[in-house]
Amino acid sequence: GGGIGTPTNPASNVPSFTVEDDVPLTPPVRRGYTGSWTSNGQTVTSIPAGTTGNQTITASWTLNHYNITYDTGETANSPIQGLGSLPSTYTIEDATITLPTPSRVGYTFTRWEMASAPGVAVNQIPSGSDGDAVFRAVWEPIRYLITYDAAGGVNDAANPTTFTIEYEINPNGAVKQGVKFWTWQVVGGKFLNTIPAGTTHDVALVAVYQKDQEGE
Repeated sequence: GGGIGTPTNPASNVPSFTVEDDVPLTPPVRRGYTGSWTSNGQTVTSIPAGTTGNQTITASWTLNHYNITYDTGETANSPIQGLGSLPSTYTIEDATITLPTPSRVGYTFTRWEMASAPGVAVNQIPSGSDGDAVFRAVWEPIRYLITYDAAGGVNDAANPTTFTIEYEINPNGAVKQGVKFWTWQVVGGKFLNTIPAGTTHDVALVAVYQKDQEGE
């Protein structure tokens, strides 16, 4: 039949036989297909002993369907958008498959890559390909800024100045002479001692103090 790939008759298949021979037939080989032999419309796997006369057998081909799987990196706090309906299988005869560029809150999309070749950008299965394909989406977390207003005190130098969606941040308090640090407050907003994982914006904090009742 038609299609792509060069059909091959395995060398183990003999070109002649005698009435005494029981001749096994190795299936024909063709990239992207599963081959079999047919005679008079029936699949044959051997020429049994007792057969006489010349035999003409014909190669038949069934398209192989290969799996496509995707590791998108999706998490509960950052679902993937823009993928639509991705194909789960393909054949050697299919047109080139091009993967869309996805998006995701808190991340910049870097590339698609094959699990078998990490670090190499690949977003297509070219027409004429064969074999299962495993794609992995590679993302770079966006770094957001944290700014601290110690309100006349001194911020702890160990406090981070950036963060990503993936991490919870618990900044240390500031120090100010004569008063005790109480909490951080989002500028113009709520009190906040923890920036929870999943946050996807810059955060500006101002220190809030209370009088030291012990006079320390």
